[in-house]
Amino acid sequence: MVNKDDHHRRRSIGGGGGRRDGFSKLPTVKEEESEIDAFIHKWEDEDRCCPKLPWPSYTTMHMWASIFQLINGGVQIAFAILRPRPLEMGYLAYERDSTLIWNGQGDTTTATFSALGWYSAGVVDVKLMCAIFSFIACFSEFVQTYLHYFRPDYTKQLEESKCNVIRWIEHSITCPMMSLIITRLAGQNTITGWLTLAGCNEGMILCHYLGERYKEKKYFAIGCLFLSIILAHDLLLIIVAFLSAPLLPWYVYSIIGGTYVFYLSFALVAGYVLLFEKGRLMNYWYVEMAYTILSFSSKTALSYQAIFALP
Repeated sequence: MVNKDDHHRRRSIGGGGGRRDGFSKLPTVKEEESEIDAFIHKWEDEDRCCPKLPWPSYTTMHMWASIFQLINGGVQIAFAILRPRPLEMGYLAYERDSTLIWNGQGDTTTATFSALGWYSAGVVDVKLMCAIFSFIACFSEFVQTYLHYFRPDYTKQLEESKCNVIRWIEHSITCPMMSLIITRLAGQNTITGWLTLAGCNEGMILCHYLGERYKEKKYFAIGCLFLSIILAHDLLLIIVAFLSAPLLPWYVYSIIGGTYVFYLSFALVAGYVLLFEKGRLMNYWYVEMAYTILSFSSKTALSYQAIFALP
């Protein structure tokens, strides 16, 4: 048998109309479910978003990278002035030559011969070119250091899209210069070899930029195809050089080995961006830091190898 006092007390606690006995209305089952759903959606939204960029650390990193690139370019300029070392570049072409031939019967005939010849297309000062791409990288880092003061919309776009356009523009300018130095120091002095390597570099940079911009893996796959062509080209360079001269200079092995290390490291960072584009594992600050360190390390390594390889 139910006690009437207990029944009224339950009505005052669990529902009914208003405040009774000092208790407010308890939430219904639907209200509790909606609160739980809101909490879950909020947690999922936080999980989909990566941490924001720490702008003080971001600007400090690019400021120091700019200073180091400036010092590196100054050292290269000093060596280019004190000990210039221009290297000749050229191209292969067929040359035709007409020769009078005595046929043994009192008359002559004209025969035309075609031979593959090498023609000079000018000289390139490797140390001066190292200084140029170091100064270009210095200017790029300087712009990234102070751009958010003048263009706050760029910082917002960088946090939303996770794609640093300035970095990709700088890479597209400096990579052909570095390709020219790599091919020339590795023993290849033809323009066609440099154009092959520079074209594959530009294709790889464009595809990795599109992959980072639109977060689509097909661009990354095409960029990896260009990367495989670059690495195969470098391997072919060292094989041909070794067959022609078994005792190769030390810098040929170091330059080709450094190419493999840095190119594969850049590809790993680009793959990280596409693999963890969402979620807590994606921190774009690590991406910026990795790209900045790799860019500075690759340019510095190539520059000082050029100094010691060309006394």
